[in-house]
Amino acid sequence: MAVCAVFISLMIFKLAKIPLGQLLPEGFFRDMLGEAVFAGCALAFVLVLKKTEIFKCDGEKLKKEWISAFMVFVMMVLPAFSAVVELGHLTCSAGEFIMFLIYVFLIGFTEEVLFRGLVQNAFFRLFKEDSYIHLVMAVVMSGIIFGLVHLANAFRAGGDFTAALTQCVSAVFMGVYLGTVYFRTGKHLWYLIFVHSLYDAVGMISSGMLSGEKMDDVLNSYSSISVTTVMIVGALYLAAALFILRPQKANELMVPEDHSLN
Repeated sequence: MAVCAVFISLMIFKLAKIPLGQLLPEGFFRDMLGEAVFAGCALAFVLVLKKTEIFKCDGEKLKKEWISAFMVFVMMVLPAFSAVVELGHLTCSAGEFIMFLIYVFLIGFTEEVLFRGLVQNAFFRLFKEDSYIHLVMAVVMSGIIFGLVHLANAFRAGGDFTAALTQCVSAVFMGVYLGTVYFRTGKHLWYLIFVHSLYDAVGMISSGMLSGEKMDDVLNSYSSISVTTVMIVGALYLAAALFILRPQKANELMVPEDHSLN
């Protein structure tokens, strides 16, 4: 049901963009409304599946696992240097900048609620959190689904399949990494929402979205990324994931079957 929630939400999101594209000019306001529909679908499924506990986060566990939290913060904002340079070429208004910030927050919120909050926890329940291999299976499966969903960008108007495939592979690595951090930080969903939103904001600013660049052009730019670059970045994410979810630490955090998230 959690996986179905992802694809149903995505379908509604894509369908909602059709009338929005006809009624509103291209811009952050239209993007923000479209993403708000996506976020609304994610919240609806949280309520339907009765999984509101995903929003109850343990701040003490986050403090205890501050090294893992700090690692994800640093790795997800590495593009910040180029973003700072790009800020000197902004062409958007203050209102557009606010809508942009809301837009990227909604992206981070929706994707973390669906993929870590619902899907990854569903795999935790399926495989149980009672062995290292089960933890790895849950994290990897949710990461793969996170990546596959990005293939939908190939089917948008003007979409580039090579770019979407590159984004898909990159997202698998990132999804696995985020999944390990989610587990290590006591399933602190709000922290991942914050970091994910920040990462998207920095990446989009670096790509020139606040300086006139269109989202379609930003997405299609993935086709220019070499396989070597994708593999190097992916290797870094996997190395960090393996460190964060190393057996010794994972064994300390495992819970008995009857204590798994229901």
